[in-house]
Amino acid sequence: MSIPDAPDPASLQAENNSLKRQVFDLTAALGRLKETSDMYRMVADTAADAILCADGNLELVYANPSAGTLLKIAPARLVGLIILITILVLVALLSLLRLAWLSL
Repeated sequence: MSIPDAPDPASLQAENNSLKRQVFDLTAALGRLKETSDMYRMVADTAADAILCADGNLELVYANPSAGTLLKIAPARLVGLIILITILVLVALLSLLRLAWLSL
């Protein structure tokens, strides 16, 4: 059984420098992503229109205050609902609003 040769110190140093650079680049990208995310959240939070965001499982992960006002539900209570249920509630609400408008 032979013992493998020890890695070359220069190649280890080059690999270490490469990994440090990758960590630096990823950390910078994460900072930019957070700034962008914060900006879009501010826009969504202050929009007059209702905004709902769902994940790949159609589960609501975000509802802005206007969505809560329109649906008469706190936005935090909307998060976690399945989008299909929310759409059905919206359709029912819009139908009621249409009926109320037509009866004027």
